Amino acid sequence: MWLILEGSIRVLPNNQDIGVVLEAGEIVGEMSLLDGSPRSATLITDSQTLLLSYTLEDYENTFRDSPEAGLAFLRNLIRRQQNRLRETTQRAAAEAAAKARVEGEIQQAKQTQQLALPRALPKFGNCEFAVSYSAAREVSGDYYDFIELDPDRLIVLFGDSTGHGLNAGLLMLIAKSAALTQARIDPSVVAITSAINDIICEVFEATLFMTFVCALIDRKNRTIEYTNAGQQSHPYLLHVRTDEFVPLSSQTFQLGVQKGAQYISETITYEPRDLLVCYSDGIIEAPYCPPGATEVDRSTEFGDVRLQQFLLDHKDDTPQQIIDALLKEARNFCVFFDTHMVIGGKEYDGDDVTNLVIRLD
Repeated sequence: MWLILEGSIRVLPNNQDIGVVLEAGEIVGEMSLLDGSPRSATLITDSQTLLLSYTLEDYENTFRDSPEAGLAFLRNLIRRQQNRLRETTQRAAAEAAAKARVEGEIQQAKQTQQLALPRALPKFGNCEFAVSYSAAREVSGDYYDFIELDPDRLIVLFGDSTGHGLNAGLLMLIAKSAALTQARIDPSVVAITSAINDIICEVFEATLFMTFVCALIDRKNRTIEYTNAGQQSHPYLLHVRTDEFVPLSSQTFQLGVQKGAQYISETITYEPRDLLVCYSDGIIEAPYCPPGATEVDRSTEFGDVRLQQFLLDHKDDTPQQIIDALLKEARNFCVFFDTHMVIGGKEYDGDDVTNLVIRLD
């Protein structure tokens, strides 16, 4: 990451000049510092420019020597991201004549959000993973991530922010940054949940919220310790041998409501080949509108009962087969559940949809 002390820098996402210029006092490369993301834009200076470098080692030393200063630094980075996204949306509303340029900036924001997602599924013992992720609009507010503590312990993070679009995507970035930062200090599920909540409260001041599940899988003891902050579309642990569902139920309200809120964890046990299934509410809240329908029946939703029966029917499939079949089943139930469509002369928007299935060992 660099701080511009003198001069200016032009930012070219995908080598396209869309008029983004950073002046003295601005920061560039902060996401790479936070999560090691690869370069997503080209930087050009047209005159002599003086930069101050701040490396990952500097960042970690700050947190080790002064955690409060480190958190303050993180908050400032997040506020800068928030301001940049806000400026993008304001330009989109005010500069209709420059629509192409604005769309380029929105695309840049989308690419930045994508960089916040895991670049690969974890290698964790003999566990099998599969995930599907789609945004209803430019940028999704769904969030998932993994933090590998050691060969026998893996943290799974799964969240759903209010609404979707640029601000919801920003909330996802905040959650990722805060989780990675807290994991360096105290990787417990309660500490991570509390850290994300507090920084969302500070940045958004009760205007944006996130439902959130943080689960620690312990292969050695075959346990899952978890917190659930308002995620009503709660994950399920399916005991394959007995066909029993154990919900990772919500214990308190969503993140972003009250700074300093207290969170608790619960622990459940699992057996080899059990399934951990995480899903956003875009699945269970999908209204009935099969292919060929001319109207939408909002009195009938996909629902938990249908989801549970589907999982029982496919419990012996691989995680990827389960997800593929679930998406097909959902689209047969509601053709627009994850997209935008005109039906009977009316426009309907689907929702951000994220599904994560883990076959445990």
